[in-house]
Formats: sequence, C-alpha cells, structure tokens
Amino acid sequence: FFSIGLITTVATLVGTLLMLYVGKLSDQTDKRKLIRQGSVFYGLTWIFRFLGPGLGGVLAFDALTKAGKDISNVPITVLTFERAGSRGPDHAIAYSVFFEFSLSIGKIITALLGIAILGTSLGIMGVFALAGILTMFYAFLK
Repeated sequence: FFSIGLITTVATLVGTLLMLYVGKLSDQTDKRKLIRQGSVFYGLTWIFRFLGPGLGGVLAFDALTKAGKDISNVPITVLTFERAGSRGPDHAIAYSVFFEFSLSIGKIITALLGIAILGTSLGIMGVFALAGILTMFYAFLK
C-alpha cells in the first residue's frame, strides 16, 4: 500500500505543477486553442484506456487523463470567470450558477448513457469511448 500511496502522491504533485504551468500558459496564449488541444488529448486518453491493462497501465492512463483534464479545465475556468465578471456581480453569480448547473445536468445525462451502455455488449469499453467522445465536445466551446 505504501508504494501505491507514494505513486499517488507523486502524481498529485506533478498534476499540481502542471495546473500552475497551464494557468500561466493560459494567461499568455489563446485559451480556446488550449481548450481544443487539451480536450482532444483528454478524450483520446479515455478512448484508448483499454491499452493499459494492469496496474502500471492503469496508473499511466490515470496520469495522462489528469494531465488532459488540467490542460482543458484550467482555461475553461479562466474563460468562465472572465465572462462571468464582465458585467458586474449579479451577472457573475447568475453566470457561475448556470455554468455549474449545466455541468451537473451534463454529468447526469452522461451517467445515464453510461448505465445504458453497460447493459449492451460494449460494456465498460463502450463507456470509456462515450467519455472520450463527450470530452472532445469541450473543443467546441466559444
């Protein structure tokens, strides 16, 4: 258990440093480009997850997935709060609440689709493919 905890700790530290780097990068470059690149990478890590059987593969794909999530989520969060704060505090609160509700509804729909896919012959690999495809939709954010 110690070695798994150590690996998880190192992965968390690397992820934290990556988030700081992506935050700095999103201040200096086009956020939408980062979102597009990150969401495609993030989606591909879900689609190709079947290539990582065993403990090493699972940990490697988990690290890659977290990296992809950070690369897309940091600029999405920045854009959301920039847009929310552009018209005053009332708009900021309403926009932020709408954004969070939208994410929650999307997660519920995705969970229901995942449950439906688990009942088919596609099984868990179909759920991974669904997660990958839906993740790539972040690339269409404006």
